[in-house]
Amino acid sequence: MNKKAISVLVSTLMLISIMTIVAIMIVTFSETFTKNTLSGAATTTEEQLVCMQEVVVDFNKLCYFDNNKFNAYIVSNGVRDIESLKLRVYTKENNVKVFDLDSLKKFMVNDYNLEWSGMAGKITYAEVIPAINYQNNIKYCSNAKVSFGFMKGKTIDKCS
Repeated sequence: MNKKAISVLVSTLMLISIMTIVAIMIVTFSETFTKNTLSGAATTTEEQLVCMQEVVVDFNKLCYFDNNKFNAYIVSNGVRDIESLKLRVYTKENNVKVFDLDSLKKFMVNDYNLEWSGMAGKITYAEVIPAINYQNNIKYCSNAKVSFGFMKGKTIDKCS
């Protein structure tokens, strides 16, 4: 046999082997990537469905006592316990403050007395975002968010 012929044959076999290995690596990566992406999307969709179907929060009342203290009256009408709540409060001067509130059991009412130095009498708008325990992780249900007040103009009433 000719040495040139063997050299061409060996290099062709090596090239085919390398291309096969690279193809296997690309297919394996693509399969893993696709599975992980679809799994994450399915989990997010499940979370959103749970939030839409099982979490119902009502913001019944928002009022202030004096220029430093205000009251938020929040009701849980859903079938799932709420682990925590984020309360975002806005003033007509575009000041914003976020309060982390305690848990709220299903079908319960909580009266949160809060303090915001010098701003309570200027509050115009507030929104509550509930968080649930979903598969041992705290997940915020932004699609179950509720609001109270007026984005423009009028401030909240004084508590009676």
